[in-house]
Amino acid sequence: MRILARLFAAASVLGAAALMLMAIHIVVDTVLRTVGNPVYGTVEIVAGYYMPVLAFLPLAWVINRERMIVIEVFGGLYSERMMRLNTLVVSLISGGLIALLAYATWQEAMGKMATRAFIISVDLKLPIWIAHFFPPVGLAMAALAYFAIVVRLGRGLVRDQTGKETPNEH
Repeated sequence: MRILARLFAAASVLGAAALMLMAIHIVVDTVLRTVGNPVYGTVEIVAGYYMPVLAFLPLAWVINRERMIVIEVFGGLYSERMMRLNTLVVSLISGGLIALLAYATWQEAMGKMATRAFIISVDLKLPIWIAHFFPPVGLAMAALAYFAIVVRLGRGLVRDQTGKETPNEH
């Protein structure tokens, strides 16, 4: 489980790095545009590379830390045992659906790689097939994170507020 947690944290760091690079890239492009010498392909690079990294790679880290947004309409009515069962069922369903999405996006990425997909921005030929691998990798890690929650619950472990795994005392 610690190996997965480290993998998820590393993916999240890559997401943070992409955010910083994107900000620098946009600032440089904006400054250069004001003097009449823009960086070509900025929109395409932001949409095609930075955004998929930002959207998909940190997902597993958030899920693994159990920090996803949750709306518990009936949560206050459930016993702790029912809440754990609810978390188990939701994690199984979510992990399964996300695994299917990972598979589908992997198939798409393989197709883009086979054709060496690219876009042309002004006179710049940008390969985009590489960026199509970020969604399936991020989604596969997210599915693993949900399945790790299932394993944790099966072992009788819960996460405390700091993110540490502790035995469930109830």
